[in-house]
Parts: sequence; structure tokens; C-alpha cells
Amino acid sequence: MPAEEATKVETQAEADAKMVDIPDTGPAVDVDITDTKKVVNPDEDTPVEETASSDEMDDYGKKVQSRIDKLTKRLREAERREQAAIEFAQGVQQKTKTLQTRANTLDSG
Repeated sequence: MPAEEATKVETQAEADAKMVDIPDTGPAVDVDITDTKKVVNPDEDTPVEETASSDEMDDYGKKVQSRIDKLTKRLREAERREQAAIEFAQGVQQKTKTLQTRANTLDSG
């Protein structure tokens, strides 16, 4: 596919559209242009992506699972405490009602 791009011939209109006017005022400057294209053979210099080893992935997975377990434990403990607090409050409320009704019956009698 890159070979197809190299053989593409552009029209004069396309070339003119890409042209940029360069100012011709000011001091002259000599410019040395060197060919900096690198030809890379895909068979020889293929960049190799570094991947984590399976040991690193397992270790990372264990650490993540440990954090998840800790957070889950905290959540369950908070839910348990909340439920215990609700049950305690309901018990106190029920006891208060019974004491009020007992006090009202004693006052009337």
C-alpha cells in the first residue's frame, strides 16, 4: 500500500494549492537540506511492544482482588452496623410507646 502512495502523481492544481509564498525581503540565508528519510524493513526492525509477564499480571490481579475484598468487607460491616442501629432505635421506640401507654393508664386510674 505505501508503494501505491509513492507512485501517485498529483496534478498541477493540487501542487499549487500546497504552495506557500515565501517572503523575498531580508538577508539571504543558505540552507543545507539532507535526506533524513529512514527506510525500515518491516521484517528486520519491527518494534516490539513490551508486555507484562504473567507473574506481574497475577501479582497485580492479587493486589486488586485484595483491595476489592477490603472494600467489600468495609461495606458489609457498615451495612451491618446500620442495620443494628435501626433495630436498636426501633426497640427503643417500641419501649417508649409501651411506657407511655402504661403511664397514661396509671394516670387515668
